[in-house]
Amino acid sequence: MLSDGFAAFDENRTLQRWLNFYQQENPDLKLENFEFLESKKLETMKGTVSGIFDPEFDSVYLSFLIYNPSKTMYLDLDSYHWTLDKDGNALFEAGQEIDLVNLKDKTVTRVAFFGPPYWAEDAFWVTDSAFVLLQNSDRNEAGFQLFNLKENSVSTYSYSEPLKIRDEFYNDFRLKNKGIKVLQ
Repeated sequence: MLSDGFAAFDENRTLQRWLNFYQQENPDLKLENFEFLESKKLETMKGTVSGIFDPEFDSVYLSFLIYNPSKTMYLDLDSYHWTLDKDGNALFEAGQEIDLVNLKDKTVTRVAFFGPPYWAEDAFWVTDSAFVLLQNSDRNEAGFQLFNLKENSVSTYSYSEPLKIRDEFYNDFRLKNKGIKVLQ
C-alpha cells in the first residue's frame, strides 16, 4: 500500500491512537482495510494564518502544532479552524485550512482546505518531508491523505464502510484532551 521508506507508518502512535478511538465502535477498522483512491500533484498557495515567528501568532495553538522530526517545519490544523470566545469555548469556522509552516524560510503554505462536510482530525510526520492527515466527514467516512513534499504529491485512502460513531476524535480527543471546551 505505501512505498518503501514508510515502513514504520502503521506503527505511528498518532495513527494507532486514531484507529483505536474509532475501533471501539468499529472493530474492523484496520489500516489494511483502507482503499487507495488516487494520487495527484500537491497544489499549494500562501497560507492565511500566522506562524510562530509572527507577532500575531496566538500561543493558545502552541500545543497543537505538529512538528516534523527535525523541527524545521510544522503543520497547523487548528488556528484557521477555531478561536476561543471570552469563556474559553471553541468557536469553529465552516472550513479548515491546513498549513505547512517552514521555520527556516519563515513561510506559511496552505497544503489543504476542507469545507464543512470534511475535516482533518489529526496528523503525523512519516519522514521530514512526508506527512499524513487523518480525516473524517459528516457522513462518518474515515480516510487519510499521504503528502510527499519531495515528490510534490498527495495520495488519498478511504475506509470502505461508514463508521459507527459515538464521538468525534477531533473534538472529543484532540481538543478536549488539551483543555479546550467544545460546546455541543
